[in-house]
Amino acid sequence: MSDTMCTSPADCGCQNLNDYEVKKRKIMGYGSLVIAFALVGFTKLSEQPDWVALMPAIPFFFGYLNLGQAKTRTCVLLAFVEKDKSGDQLLPVSDRATSRRLKKRSAKIILGAAALAALTAALCWKV
Repeated sequence: MSDTMCTSPADCGCQNLNDYEVKKRKIMGYGSLVIAFALVGFTKLSEQPDWVALMPAIPFFFGYLNLGQAKTRTCVLLAFVEKDKSGDQLLPVSDRATSRRLKKRSAKIILGAAALAALTAALCWKV
């Protein structure tokens, strides 16, 4: 299939996570977001320097990163080292086109998570 025909990762066949890993990333993603919002609440309730108010950006980033990986069934680390964990074992990705799609999607996940984390932290800082 060409890149233009892929409407979802399932259509492309370019996923590198199994169901257990997706579930684990969802749990870690939501957990990170809860921690981030708890940090926002802590910084708002206590008198902290302004730079401390931006610290929740780190757990926001990891929360959005994990949720993005779970949604697309793509592990960014595995994609960059060209590995696949769709089954029970860790295997190399044999198709170059699939490897390129996974790397491209991974870069988008990382950039999207960084943008969302910066936006959310900035909005929480201003509130």
